[in-house]
Amino acid sequence: MRLLLTRPMADALPLAEKLAAQGHDILISPVIHIEPTEAVLPPPQGIACLALTSANGVRALAARLQDKQLRADWLAKPAFAVGPQTAAALQALGWPDIHIAGGDVEALATCIIERNAGNSAAPDNKDRGTVLHIAGRHQAGNLQAALETAGLTYEKAALYQASPADGLSTAAEMALIEPDEPLDAVLVYSQRSAKLFAEFYANLENAHAKPLIFCLSEAVAEPLRARGFDCRIAATADTAGMLALTANTS
Repeated sequence: MRLLLTRPMADALPLAEKLAAQGHDILISPVIHIEPTEAVLPPPQGIACLALTSANGVRALAARLQDKQLRADWLAKPAFAVGPQTAAALQALGWPDIHIAGGDVEALATCIIERNAGNSAAPDNKDRGTVLHIAGRHQAGNLQAALETAGLTYEKAALYQASPADGLSTAAEMALIEPDEPLDAVLVYSQRSAKLFAEFYANLENAHAKPLIFCLSEAVAEPLRARGFDCRIAATADTAGMLALTANTS
């Protein structure tokens, strides 16, 4: 199949290698670019644990931990990953204490709350310190509300921002316009990426039949189905689930 990857480049390149190994022809056109912000990373003192909702957050955090002692202080904190992909990024960073949630913000909040509820050493929530959320400037879901409802203290460090691309690459546009070498499918990992791809496609003149979309979750598929795209959903909200979709095509 001829596949288009819409992920940020740092995520798209390793995914492209896996898809090429399945025998697919790959185009990459990120619809979102990840950029660092000027946000301050607070000192680790008083932080009970970290909450990370993307691998981009892990990479942004890693860029701030060049000092050896600072790195050691942060790695001593438990880290809660929203799902397997974020956990894998933490493992690559050498994080020793990782808790993996079920793939969305609600599951992440539940994971953190349950862990704190079982912390008998600090029965008063106020004594457990702060949950520091390493996030993007535009973050989906409301982790803060869920944690504060449970009595936990929340702080956010927006260490990166996801900026929309101006449009699709020339190669991607040609694949959507020219009938000789059309795209068979597009891989989309986030709802924001889904909305952007749908907008970029709508702006194309003479686009041929809409490609099939492989989506990480039902939430990702919603804005695409609303625009008339045929979507298939990964059985698990991770790259393994997406690779299972691309491996089972005919």
